[in-house]
Amino acid sequence: MSVRLIALVLPLGLDTLAVALALGMVGFPPQRRLRLSLLFAGFEAAMPLIGIALGAPLGHAIGGVADYFAVALIVALGVYMLIEHGEDDKH
Repeated sequence: MSVRLIALVLPLGLDTLAVALALGMVGFPPQRRLRLSLLFAGFEAAMPLIGIALGAPLGHAIGGVADYFAVALIVALGVYMLIEHGEDDKH
C-alpha cells in the first residue's frame, strides 16, 4: 500500500470516526446505532467505488479543459466570497 493512498484514506477514516464518536455521545438506542453504523459503512464503501467508476470517463471527457475549468471555478468562488463578505460588512 502506498504512502499517498494511506495519506488520503486516513483523514477520511478519521473524519468518519469523529462523526461516529459525536453520534455515540448523543446516546442513540442500540437499534438506531446499528442502522447508523450500516449507513456509514455503506457510504464509506460506495463513494470511492462511484468515484473510481465516474472519474475515468469524466477525466477523458473534460481532460483537455479541466485546468481552465478549475481556474474558472476558483475565480468564481473567490468573487462569490468577496461579494458575500462585502454584504456582511454592510449589515
